[in-house]
Amino acid sequence: MNWTVLFNLLPLITSLVKLAEGLFGDNTGTTKKAFVKEGIKTVATGIGMVSTGGQKDTWNAINNNFELFGGLIDAIAGAIYPSNESVDDPQAH
Repeated sequence: MNWTVLFNLLPLITSLVKLAEGLFGDNTGTTKKAFVKEGIKTVATGIGMVSTGGQKDTWNAINNNFELFGGLIDAIAGAIYPSNESVDDPQAH
């Protein structure tokens, strides 16, 4: 998958992370991550259904490469909402 595609998805992923954080409470990281992944998949599927040519191929590639999103979601969530452990413990950095 083209890394430019992942970079261009950052605003969508960031918005979904913020939405998940607002919907779910603390200690629900697995649920929030699943919500974000499902949101990406829903958007990619929907746009893929109405796209043609190269755009359709791009959205299909997104749907077929979900293993790439786990780490990216974690990185974005960690940057926006650092855990209390890493904030309170200077050794964690």
